This record gives sequence, C-alpha cells and structure tokens, in this order.
Amino acid sequence: MSVQNWSEHVVLVDLPAEPQMADDLADVAYRVRHRHDCDVVIDCSHAPRVGSSSCCRLLELNKAVCSTGHCLVLCGSGSKLRETLAAPALAHTLRFARDRFTALTGLDRSIR
Repeated sequence: MSVQNWSEHVVLVDLPAEPQMADDLADVAYRVRHRHDCDVVIDCSHAPRVGSSSCCRLLELNKAVCSTGHCLVLCGSGSKLRETLAAPALAHTLRFARDRFTALTGLDRSIR
C-alpha cells in the first residue's frame, strides 16, 4: 500500500488487492483518526474484488473521515468491484469517482 499526502488536507491511498486490503484499510483508518483534518481518496485500481472484512473496514474508515467533516472517495474501481461496493447497503454511504483526477478535482470543488 502506498499512502501519499497529496496536499495539506488530502491523503491519497493506493489500495492493494485482497488479502492485504483489510489490514491496510485499518492502517489508513488509524492514521486518519489521529489527523482529524483530511479527505481521503482511495485508488482501487489494483483491487479487483473486495471481501466482507474489507467492506467493513471501508465503512469504518468512511465513518471516521466523515465524523471530522471530511470525505472519503473511492476511484479507479473496476466494474465488478464497483458493483459490489454499490450494493444497497453501501451505495448511499460511499462516494465514487472514475479516476484519481476526477476524485481530486471533486474535492477541490467541495473545499469548505
């Protein structure tokens, strides 16, 4: 996993495939909880599928980020991964963007 401070208030994460995904999402959540000041963009280009444990970690991470008034955006996800994450329970919770550029540009427009 690669975690980059894209800007002062944006963290960009390259998410690995399963089985490492769940542990890496927990690590990102830990980092974000201690910062309290950043949006998170997760690039899922290398993650063709997501397991139930990783889905739970994504929801926990989203909750941690949103509780500080910031947002989590998933990008680069393939159609199968997007279908899984767009299931009814997750569709209203997670934000999606086509690619990194779109995700980062969307965050720039929504700066508070």
